[in-house]
Amino acid sequence: MADWLCQCAVPSSVQPRPTTETIYPSPDPPVDPDFKDAGMGRKITFKQPLPLNDMIGSIAKTALPQSNVIGTYPEHIVGFSIAIPQGSSVSDITISSVAACPGSGSSILMKSGTPVADLLLTGELSHHEALAAIEAGSVVITLSHSNSERGFLQRYMHSNLHERLSREWRGVCADNDLGRHVKDESPEGQMLKQIFADDSVCVDVSKSDRDPYQVVCWRNGSEV
Repeated sequence: MADWLCQCAVPSSVQPRPTTETIYPSPDPPVDPDFKDAGMGRKITFKQPLPLNDMIGSIAKTALPQSNVIGTYPEHIVGFSIAIPQGSSVSDITISSVAACPGSGSSILMKSGTPVADLLLTGELSHHEALAAIEAGSVVITLSHSNSERGFLQRYMHSNLHERLSREWRGVCADNDLGRHVKDESPEGQMLKQIFADDSVCVDVSKSDRDPYQVVCWRNGSEV
């Protein structure tokens, strides 16, 4: 999930792609090569600094397209919080490294009170930690706890899980003779035949699940 969030800050046109490292590597990583970089938090480093404005555009486009996130408005306008060093302006800032942690990232993105990258991208960071980060010259972007996680489910995990489960289930159906040769004519036996005859897989992402918070817009005594 942290890999996905980190890459949300990288414009698609950027070449070469940034290098990636795990902020807190797992002391006992899984044997599966797909998880060799297991651990908490991700940090990417660019060969050349990029304008912060370009990264904001990429985050708005790739991390917040869902209708069930907070901070979204009609006409594809999205909103999220950003903290920059005092005396700076967004248009003047360039970024050489990004550290990301979905959810609440303070324990991962701040080491001994010091930010681990030029840009800290997370769901939430406390007021004082954000102040410490910008005083050290870093930028903080917080998307809200849910926004920093739910996009991963829709944009990556849904398709990835569907692909892997489909591959596994097709293998089970192909290798299992039960569905083709079972002699049991009982309702249970017939059900098994039907199950193994269908190699399709469906993965759904909840459309009703949402963040507990909402954004209230108030004007002249009533909600807008």
